[in-house]
Amino acid sequence: MLNYNVQSTDKRSEKMMTENNEETPMTTTNESVADRLPRLGTKQRALAKSKMDWATWFWDAEVGYIHHDESTGVTWQVVSEGKVRCIRVWDDDYCYESLAMMRASMQLVDLEVELDPYAVVTPYTPQPVLEVQPETAGLEVV
Repeated sequence: MLNYNVQSTDKRSEKMMTENNEETPMTTTNESVADRLPRLGTKQRALAKSKMDWATWFWDAEVGYIHHDESTGVTWQVVSEGKVRCIRVWDDDYCYESLAMMRASMQLVDLEVELDPYAVVTPYTPQPVLEVQPETAGLEVV
């Protein structure tokens, strides 16, 4: 994961209710989503190039189609033929890096990519990993 720290001069904290009814501090900033994206290195650009088939799919998608990638925390909307818009990204370095690589893949297939002012940055809350208890085989004692 990248160590890409974002700084802003105008922040305010708010409270947001999560699914567990817990309050989570939420930071709002005037910084654009595009400004938060890291510069892609050689390996990242190569990975973006290898995902051109994925990006090409958007050319044939129906206008209004919403694509959410849970593994990257990025949500896209097809705006018109040849134009896609990021409508949500989780506030996490990995998600910003993923968004930058997705945008690069899309631009390589000549898609027009819109980020600001449409993308909503939402807090990233890692989901707890559920542990599965292994069943022990043996005699049942009554």
